[in-house]
Amino acid sequence: MISLAPQSRRETHTLWVRILAFLISLYSFNSFAQNGAPCYKPLIGPGTTATAVQGSGITVGFTTGNGVENLNNGNTADYAEIASTLSLAADQGVSVTDSINTYPAGYYAGYVVELDNNQGTSARVLEGIQVQTYNNGTLAETRTFSNGLGTALLSDDSTRIYLTFKTTQPFDEIRLIRSTLVNLSVDNSLRIYYATAFDPACGTLDVNGICEDQIAGNQTVVNYNPGVLNALTTLEDPENIVDGDKSTFATLILPAGTNLVSSPPFVGVKSLQTIYPAGGRVGFVIQQAGGLLTTNVLGRLRIQTYLHGELQDSVRLNDNAVLVGATLLGGTDPAQKVSITTTLPYNEVRLVLAQNASVNVGTLRIYYAFESAASCTECNDLLTEGRAYPDASIVGDRTGGGLCGLATVNVNNAVRVTDADTTNFARINYTGTVGIGCEGSISVRTTSSAPYTVIPANAFAGFVISKNNTLADLALLGGLRIRTYLNGTLADDSDEAGISLVGLSLFTGGNARTKVGIRTTQPFDEIRITADFGVLSTFLTTDDLRVYYAFVQRDDDNDGVLDCNEVCGLGQDDSIDSDGDGTPDACDACSTANDKSASVDTDSDGLFNNCDPDSDNDGIPDVVEDTNNDGDPNNDDQDGDGIPNYLDLDSDNDGILDLYESGLTPAQISANDPDGNGVLNGQNPISVTTPRDTDGDGVPDYLDLDSDNDGIKDLTESGRTGLTDANNDGVVDGPDTDNDGVQNSADGAPTLFGSPGTGTIRNTDGDNSPDYRDLDSDNDGIKDLTESGITGATDANNDGVVDGPDADGDGIRDSVDSDDVIFGSPGVVVLTDTDSDTVPNYLDLDSDNDGIKDLYESGQTGFADTDGNGVLDTGAGTDDDNDGIQNSVDTEDGTFGSPGGPALKDTDSDTVPNYLDLDSDNDGIKDLYESGVPNPGAVDTDGNGVIDTGADTDKDGVQTSVDSNDNLFGSTDLAAPSIRMATTYRM
Repeated sequence: MISLAPQSRRETHTLWVRILAFLISLYSFNSFAQNGAPCYKPLIGPGTTATAVQGSGITVGFTTGNGVENLNNGNTADYAEIASTLSLAADQGVSVTDSINTYPAGYYAGYVVELDNNQGTSARVLEGIQVQTYNNGTLAETRTFSNGLGTALLSDDSTRIYLTFKTTQPFDEIRLIRSTLVNLSVDNSLRIYYATAFDPACGTLDVNGICEDQIAGNQTVVNYNPGVLNALTTLEDPENIVDGDKSTFATLILPAGTNLVSSPPFVGVKSLQTIYPAGGRVGFVIQQAGGLLTTNVLGRLRIQTYLHGELQDSVRLNDNAVLVGATLLGGTDPAQKVSITTTLPYNEVRLVLAQNASVNVGTLRIYYAFESAASCTECNDLLTEGRAYPDASIVGDRTGGGLCGLATVNVNNAVRVTDADTTNFARINYTGTVGIGCEGSISVRTTSSAPYTVIPANAFAGFVISKNNTLADLALLGGLRIRTYLNGTLADDSDEAGISLVGLSLFTGGNARTKVGIRTTQPFDEIRITADFGVLSTFLTTDDLRVYYAFVQRDDDNDGVLDCNEVCGLGQDDSIDSDGDGTPDACDACSTANDKSASVDTDSDGLFNNCDPDSDNDGIPDVVEDTNNDGDPNNDDQDGDGIPNYLDLDSDNDGILDLYESGLTPAQISANDPDGNGVLNGQNPISVTTPRDTDGDGVPDYLDLDSDNDGIKDLTESGRTGLTDANNDGVVDGPDTDNDGVQNSADGAPTLFGSPGTGTIRNTDGDNSPDYRDLDSDNDGIKDLTESGITGATDANNDGVVDGPDADGDGIRDSVDSDDVIFGSPGVVVLTDTDSDTVPNYLDLDSDNDGIKDLYESGQTGFADTDGNGVLDTGAGTDDDNDGIQNSVDTEDGTFGSPGGPALKDTDSDTVPNYLDLDSDNDGIKDLYESGVPNPGAVDTDGNGVIDTGADTDKDGVQTSVDSNDNLFGSTDLAAPSIRMATTYRM
């Protein structure tokens, strides 16, 4: 097995998931800084084994067609399904073991599962489920999942649950079992998609600097748990939270009077492949139906961040004045922005709600989750000295208080509202006994004299206030009124229908200040605040309303994005970001929303994957590499290495790059991939819509482990050396450091996307077909299948192409596949090398080293070998069907293969064909001594009739001692062997 430790014999590589991968996301990317390895990468493919954990109870029962083998078959849409969770006994479950790799402490481990009722309430059924890690069969650690479980409501239209944790011990096995603590009260089936093991530095780091950037798009999911004590809690339209539209919302309905403190419900948004850095702000835009969120309600709300299921930050919303915005959506609804400053990186944010009989959150609209860089501001334009409106002044005739029945309303130090010190304040209070209409006001105009500076409609306009230096609450807001004026004429009024007074927008730092204001519908040049002490029944004569300054937050184009945070610029709608890449659709060169990443450019061609028809630039379009044709290319992974085909440069891991197996011509490839790294230069210069399928078995070459169906695996025929294939299944083993789908041992640049210098594949006979597509690799007239020595191969028509079914779809026919269930054919296949010269017969021009070339001993007639080198002539028009069998010996020049044909010559009928027979006529004289080779005794020192094995520089199987040109494949001497008199040489 492989480990990360330098002194160990193990190496570690990460395994993947998209999910909806979406995925993936790879080592090459723009403007991001994690290591690019996929998060939630499945533990699948070569070297992995999935088994049922039976425990001490009855046998684990799986539904038909959904057995445990689906956990590691390479298709992340497949699942193992336990028929009934109620029948699952303690300590029963499933296990996935990796026999090749050991994952170090600090990696994340877990499972992706789903309950079949497809309801968000299902998550709590699994509370108490356990994920265990093992190392070499010994338990390493156990994580029991309790009330933190959330259902991902938007993951391929499923309700998947991500059960992951950060390990503290190395592991090579992950188990999912039922513990004795699980309260399985509902008869669900349990779908288990895959185990996952992934690098803690996975994903891409969001450093785009965009303010109030929606956490949205195809790589995000909504997590939801209604709380274990409240089945009536519901979340409607969850998809609206991550649809990229700031005006749509989900509705969370919480029944009144239910105490959920022990296990409160939450709604979360998780990004599967993007990590957000510490130090910025994260939160939600929300709205309580029927009114504003009060400080009491805020006391029941909490924002939490998680990194792959591990809690990072948790802050209650009325702690340290963390509510920082209001009314950022278009229109007049009092939607509010709640957020916290993070101290740790995260990929998930949750809004946690707890309530009791006295405080009812009720119905809550959740518009979207957002994150902002630490440098982002609230776009506050202050009407004070030294700020946006430095000449702002108090409007005397709309400022002041006065006598009111038995009371006096006082407005003191109003000029402080416009001075440069924003900690200064004016006071509004009263003495005596007040009644309705006892008011005090402060009004501020943009400039001290006409013409006044006009502020366009759609701004949020108001004042920063406090009550006795404490937080304002809903009772205070009920007695406040905000009005705007234009040239002294009333423009908007919070007391009028359709204009909502909004507030409780608190400041950070614990200074107890509150923003109050309205969203305007008309232009204005003056803002006025009025306190009606007759309405403020809780306001005492000892209380002060402190007014610090007036401000505006401008949204001139009314798109719900403040002007200072505009990405596209004024006049364009910044409120919709369909692909969730941070750039609104209005100015996004590509806003396509699909299952591919909008933030990763795998092939570095300048197109993010969601807009790239060929994301890895291997010449095969992504839509073609979506082999199951479900529209999601992330769940198609032929070789099970965790990199889906559309991001994988060697999709079958046979050591031959997909570009070179695509069917594009050598001239096209060399012109567009000059460094031979398997990645086309530029933006998709060429492609094939129907990739080459040499043997016509329905499995294209780039997915086929035996592209010519000659019984010899492509990895063997590639001629590449140094490749790691521990179980000899024809699939190169990991790790794959750069996640390009080319395993390190086959990768010309293991830390860069692409594999330069590895495109040249062996072509023994120099014809137009490299060996892995050549049915007669040495052009000796004898098919490779015949010369391979492989037994049991089905070839009914003797065309050199193995017949029959291919149950596992790996391109290796069942009759020569040692395992018809898994991708690959494990086990050592010893290709026949009759003369033991290290050149197997199918590449050996003289397989028995008797001095007579196989071509001449084969029994073929009418062949073309004009230079007599033992290699059939090649060139233009010599192999019309490109099967590697030259026309002169091909019985069907228009069909792959050569059915029938003459039987191999066996002169003495001893069942050993002449080309393998050292005495083909059984006359007692070795063929070598009848061959015409001059002085054969000199090259056969032991007199065994076999030319002594020595140097064979060109590896054509003709020993240097009798090879007329040992630098070229073939030998022109002894073109037509002359048989000498038997008496010439005695044995």
